[in-house]
Amino acid sequence: MLGPILMTVGAAAVLLGSFQQWLGSGSAGRSSYELLGLVHRLGFAPNGAARTLVRSWPLMPLLLTAGVVAVWWGWRLTGAALGALGAVFAGSIGGVVAFAAPDSSAVVVSNAPAATAIGAMVVVLGSLSVVLVRLPSADD
Repeated sequence: MLGPILMTVGAAAVLLGSFQQWLGSGSAGRSSYELLGLVHRLGFAPNGAARTLVRSWPLMPLLLTAGVVAVWWGWRLTGAALGALGAVFAGSIGGVVAFAAPDSSAVVVSNAPAATAIGAMVVVLGSLSVVLVRLPSADD
């Protein structure tokens, strides 16, 4: 029972963190969705895997939500796989941004990317728990 709870709490942290302000410059703040949209529009990820990852960012909440719902419905492997995929994606991007050191003091990285990465780690732990720990249910 701990796995689904960890996945739910971690996914909530990831989703809340992804909508918070990740970067600020002057009076403007950008969430992860605005930031990655800007990266795409400015051509920093023109082709290849980087472009695919940047353009796929809006699918991350869907993967996490589908994974959590599937686990609660009893589809352990499917849910764990979807949750872990979404979490690895969110944690990777969140971690990269959290540890980015801007060259200018005009750009500030908030704590939201780190919170997103930490939430993603909790989802991965929950996914592993769902797969590795099998508790007997009332149906057994």
